[in-house]
Order: sequence, then structure tokens, then C-alpha cells
Amino acid sequence: MKKNRLNYFEKGIKNPKNAWYVVRTNLDIMASRLIFKNTAGFKNNLEGKNIEKQLKKLQENSSAMSHPSAEQLKEKGYANLQYPFEKDLLSQIVNKYSKIIDDERFSFVRSKTKNGLVTSRMINRAFMIFPEVKGLITEDIMRLIENYYQSHFQIIHVMMWRIYHVPQKENLEKEQYGSYWHCDGANTTITTMFTNISEVTEDDGPLHFQSVQRTQELIKKGYKTRHDYNLPIEIIEDPKHVLKHVGSIGSTVWVNTQYCLHRAGIPKPNHARDMLQLRIIPSREPLYEDWLDRCEDSNDEIRFNSQK
Repeated sequence: MKKNRLNYFEKGIKNPKNAWYVVRTNLDIMASRLIFKNTAGFKNNLEGKNIEKQLKKLQENSSAMSHPSAEQLKEKGYANLQYPFEKDLLSQIVNKYSKIIDDERFSFVRSKTKNGLVTSRMINRAFMIFPEVKGLITEDIMRLIENYYQSHFQIIHVMMWRIYHVPQKENLEKEQYGSYWHCDGANTTITTMFTNISEVTEDDGPLHFQSVQRTQELIKKGYKTRHDYNLPIEIIEDPKHVLKHVGSIGSTVWVNTQYCLHRAGIPKPNHARDMLQLRIIPSREPLYEDWLDRCEDSNDEIRFNSQK
């Protein structure tokens, strides 16, 4: 991991415009580790805490009953939702996705090795191509999310992608599709629903994640960043604490990826994994009727579309 860390710094220092960004980012993460015991970033934690305070004022008169999954997410940083979405509708989405994920008119190469081996493909702006996704957000799903936030919410990202096998050497030289342990650097009130849209076994590189409590323990033990763990991999990947999102099509976990260390598993040769991701944020306004049209590009989509 230290080799990757050196490459990361060298790239920043070689480009003077990036040098200050690298220093500032690492100071921000250092403060985040020290004070909040995560690596989401000091600024993102402060933003999240401020939003939480605002939400508490709105929640004072709330009499909503607690939901077990919402309580689990609050307590552990993740919740296993089992199969929350309507099966037939999800099947329609999966069938459509399977036909276009390899079509360059609708998808793009999300990551590849130095040798040009494609390791991930992503639907470009799935929120525009899959209006069917809107039907997944039923009244039951809305109540569940509102129960967690004790407020309204908005869905800001809809992403769909496939990951492939990566040879170990290439993955050590360059991180592929979030395959190193990390916390996301975003507002800490943002949560993410991960839905398997292919059958996912241990061989298919399932999403790996850890509880907020274990994440805090690892940071106390010395975990630094995705580019320099500063801990033996045996400690970070202690099987007593690592959870893996295996399951059939439709199986879903809900995670606060700012609070919980996580990484993409790497499929074995001739295996792949397909994922639908919904990213959610609390809101003062009820979910907009046209919420799908208001979704934003992800960082991957921004990079791809800026090059077109």
C-alpha cells in the first residue's frame, strides 16, 4: 500500500496546481480521523453535524414509530434490507441493463489497467435511461427512509455499473473501482442503498463493509487512508468484522459510507458483479415528483462527459 501512497503524492507534487490540494486534503482527513474517527473529511463531518442539528429541531414534535432497519442503520452504520423492491419491476430493469451495459451508446469504461484491460463499465446517466427506477420508491420505501432521517429526503444519484476481475499486480499498482478500504468523502448525512442486480457470491467480488464501531476501532489502531492503511491487512480484514454483500438479484444493503470503511471486492477470473446504487440525502422538502430528472452526475459521469 505504501507504493500506491507514494505514487499518489508524487502525482500531486509534480503538478504545482495539485500540490496545495494534496496537502489540504490530507490535513482535512487527518483532522477527521482524530476528531470524528472516520476519513470522510473534517469539513464533511461538520456539514453533516450541522444538518443533523437542523433535523433535530424538525423532529421535536415527531411521533413516528421506529423501524428496525432504520434503527440498525443509526446504530451500526448499515442495515440489511433483504429484498425491498418489487420483483417484477426490478427484473425489467435488470433485463434492460443487461442489454446495454456493453453498448458504448449507453455505457462507458469506468476503469481500466495500464495495459488497457477494462475492469469496470458504467451506465452513463442511468437516471435518464431508466425511468423504471422511479417505481422502486414505493410508499413503504419512502416511509423507511423518512423514518431513518425523521424528515423528508431526496435521491441525488442513481448509478448502475459492472465490475470485472483485476489481476492482483494491476490492483496493487493502481486502485480499481474503489477496491481499497476507504470511507467516502461527502456530507456525512448521505446514505447509500446498494442493490445487487446480478447473483452475487463470494466469487463475484461482493461489496465489503464494516460497522461504524469497527471503523472507529481501526482508526484508533492506526488506519490512515486508502493509500496507506498503516495496519496489517490481517487486522483490517478480520473475518469477525468484515461483512460481504452476497445475495440474489434484488438483495439490498443500506450503508452510511462516510462512517463505515468499505471496498469493492474483486471478482475471480470469468466472474463479474452488477450493482444499482441509490444515494440519499435528508431534505426539508418532500421527495420531488420529478426527483429522477433532478438527479446529478456522479464523479465518474462528470469525468466521462467532460471529455466528450
